[in-house]
Amino acid sequence: MKSLGFKQSNIYTDIRLALGFAACTIAGVTFYYDYTVSNFEKTKEFTLYAVITYFVLNAILTWWVWGVEGGKVFVGERNGVKVRPYVCVCVCVCVCVCVCGRVGFWEGGTMADCMCVRVGGL
Repeated sequence: MKSLGFKQSNIYTDIRLALGFAACTIAGVTFYYDYTVSNFEKTKEFTLYAVITYFVLNAILTWWVWGVEGGKVFVGERNGVKVRPYVCVCVCVCVCVCVCGRVGFWEGGTMADCMCVRVGGL
């Protein structure tokens, strides 16, 4: 896309990395603290808060990847116009808009195998 004059924005990747690194840092600090203290009773409360924080960060990361990023493959702009192309990422059978343009179930391993099966009422 750079050859076409687009300037890529890495904000989605940066946020994903920050959330992942924060969760891993919490896990590492918890391990180090527990390892150096060598007494679970002394670290139990700290570990509880660390596990809760780790869970929350990973829940936010999962929401970010599936809800915010979705199927975006490129985020950028050219001449002030923002571009966010999407890709249909399907596992097994899911509802999506196929190449034929109808809303239906996508059954197949690749977009080349995309077969739209009409869903009642759509």
